[in-house]
Amino acid sequence: AEPDAREALRQKLAERDRARAALVEVVQEEDQRIAQLREKRAQDREMRRKEHEAAQTQPPPAQPPKPRRRRRKPVSDVEDARRQEKERTAAEEAEKAPPPDPRDAERRELWKELGEHEAAQT
Repeated sequence: AEPDAREALRQKLAERDRARAALVEVVQEEDQRIAQLREKRAQDREMRRKEHEAAQTQPPPAQPPKPRRRRRKPVSDVEDARRQEKERTAAEEAEKAPPPDPRDAERRELWKELGEHEAAQT
C-alpha cells in the first residue's frame, strides 16, 4: 500500500504544481495587461499635455458665423412612427446584449486566493 500512497501523493503534488503554474500564467497575463494599460494611460496623458500646451500658444481659430437655422417643419405621422420603431428595436437589441463574462468573477476569486496565500507566506 506504501508505493500506491507515494504515487497518489506524487500525482497530487504534480496536480498542485500544474494548478500553481496555471495561476502564475494568469497572473502574468494580468500583469502584462496592467502594464499595457499604464503605458497607454501615460501616452494619453502626454498627448493631452501636448495638446494643452499647443492650445496655450495658439489663439483659437476664428469660426465663421453660423448660418441661420430655418424653422423646422412639423414632423409627419410617418416619420414619427419610423422614429418610434427605431427606438423600440434599439431597446430590444439592448435587452439581447450578452451577459457579463463569468470568467471575470473567477479571476477575482483567483486574485483573492493569491492575496490570502501571499499573506500566509509572510
